Amino acid sequence: MLSIGLLGAGVVGSGVKRILEEKFSEQVCIRKILVRSDREKLAENYTTDPYEVLDDEEISVIIEAMGGIHPAYDYVSYALSHHKNVISANKKMLANCYDELMETARSNHTTLRYEAACGGGIPLFHNISRLQRSDTISSVKGILNGTCNYILSEMSTGLSFEEALQNAQKLGYAEADPSDDICGYDTQNKLSLLCADVFHTRLKPEEIPLFGIDRISEVDSEIARGSSRLIKLVASASRTENGIEAFVMPVFVPWEDSFASISGNFNILRLESDYLGRFEMTAQGAGSLPTADAIVQDLMDIHHTADRVFEKGITDLNTNRYRFYINTSNPEVFTDITKHNLITVKVTLQTLIDKIKEANDPDIFVALYEGDYD
Repeated sequence: MLSIGLLGAGVVGSGVKRILEEKFSEQVCIRKILVRSDREKLAENYTTDPYEVLDDEEISVIIEAMGGIHPAYDYVSYALSHHKNVISANKKMLANCYDELMETARSNHTTLRYEAACGGGIPLFHNISRLQRSDTISSVKGILNGTCNYILSEMSTGLSFEEALQNAQKLGYAEADPSDDICGYDTQNKLSLLCADVFHTRLKPEEIPLFGIDRISEVDSEIARGSSRLIKLVASASRTENGIEAFVMPVFVPWEDSFASISGNFNILRLESDYLGRFEMTAQGAGSLPTADAIVQDLMDIHHTADRVFEKGITDLNTNRYRFYINTSNPEVFTDITKHNLITVKVTLQTLIDKIKEANDPDIFVALYEGDYD
């Protein structure tokens, strides 16, 4: 029987415990569960001492379901260096400490898996790995944050940003401090992990240009609807001749695009490859059981992980050209690239970033505008 240690018994951790007890009780034993306080101890195998879990010689796999960078990083690093395999859903820790954790895993001949860190219940990394055995992926694009997608879906019905955010918080989709979600950092972390798996290239989160939805207004949403589009926060990465172009940005998505049909807290990922062509996956992007299911899938596969080699990422923001929607109090800065109301001619991401710096408008809202002018 496989003995595991569970770090965290919150929303995700409790989901993992439920699935393992209901479906794998004869194959897997949850030997120890780390909780934050004595009042959370529900049975003898609960503990507040992390090293009671990490130093248990009977435990071969640690499941980290805590969140945040510290102390999660310290516990995961310790487990890997003490020859225990680790599964984590913690995209913030993974994206920011990826190099150190992967090197620790490699040097100790242990495995670090993170299917649940991106896309919730969508088996993204599993399918990417299978596809890459015979195919080359040229681009990846997705709606990867359920909180933002729920807010934008609500705004498309006429609600204000503040009203939509309050609804998301009431339903448990958004935290009391939603900054990581609405500012785009959560999506940026996920795209960093995707670039590592899809392109075998390490792009740190801060190397990926980021535009969130925290400055969006009802006017922006109305303009999108008036042009037969919906605004979605999209993560995008593709190979170019000079490196990898990766960014996170709101996008004016035409109604006929499959991304426009993704509502509520659902996620979608679209891959483009040489042989398969376009491939899309969608499922709930958050929640106890969808995320826990991805962790359990990793647990079943953990002994079959192969080492991968990663290259230092080269960011290319000067090759591809796009149209952008710009709502700013300093429109004169964009006059030379704006052709149709608030929409630019096709320019590179670097040109856009340089113009935004020149405008120096803290309330500017920017979105990628897909399709032709109406």
